[in-house]
Amino acid sequence: MSTAFSVTFWGARGSVPVSSPETVIYGGNTPCVEVRAGDQVFMLDAGTGAVALGRKLAAEGTRSITLLFSHLHHDHTAGLPFFAPIYMPETEMAIYCGNLGGETAQKQLDRLFGPPFFPLVFSKLPAKVRHEGFMPGESFRFGDVSVTTHPLNHPGGCSAYRFERAGKVITYATDVEHLADAPDPDMARFVEGSDLLIYDTMMADGDISRCKGWGHSTWRAGVHLCRAAQVGTLAAFHHNPDYNDTRIAELEARLQAEMPGSFFCREGHTVTI
Repeated sequence: MSTAFSVTFWGARGSVPVSSPETVIYGGNTPCVEVRAGDQVFMLDAGTGAVALGRKLAAEGTRSITLLFSHLHHDHTAGLPFFAPIYMPETEMAIYCGNLGGETAQKQLDRLFGPPFFPLVFSKLPAKVRHEGFMPGESFRFGDVSVTTHPLNHPGGCSAYRFERAGKVITYATDVEHLADAPDPDMARFVEGSDLLIYDTMMADGDISRCKGWGHSTWRAGVHLCRAAQVGTLAAFHHNPDYNDTRIAELEARLQAEMPGSFFCREGHTVTI
């Protein structure tokens, strides 16, 4: 059986990177997920996990990359200035962003990664970068991969991405606050039938009540969404920086008791669909 997608988690931590002996199992880098579909390379967000991904892509000679931002909060952009391929003139990189009212992210990235905050202006780096803005709800075609987008409930806006290829579906929906009583019907329709749903589970049940309006969710809400939408596997993502490996392992055990085969993402882990 051929593989439709290969998914590697280079960073799965939320808000800020963490580094300690208590966070080595699940990892401490912030969001960056590599999705491979044949020869195509997609990069979901560019948190600090993008640094290691960039070294790998540069070493293997990958020069065509599509970066899809969920949004531009610091934990999703911090690795981009240190992403090795953008310093190579032969790199061709398309950057998509959908939470800016249809505008591209070029001005924001130049402001974020330019003096006095960074010594170089992003748009003057050697790589050939093409910026694309869109409104959540739009769809795209990349060769034999179709990508559909959806707005997420998060301060400042955020976009989810649904990838379809060869009859398989993976969906990336980080930084989303769930409805209180039941899964959002629109969200359930968007993720319906996904083989793999990468979903924001930053808060444990006991912590979510004090974080209303922060734009995050729980593993239990993720399970409810998966059941409503006939999702195969839940990949719990955007780990709370205050949760160590022991705490996350406890949450993972509860998740797997409810939904066997699902898991909390581990940095460096690859899943094939």
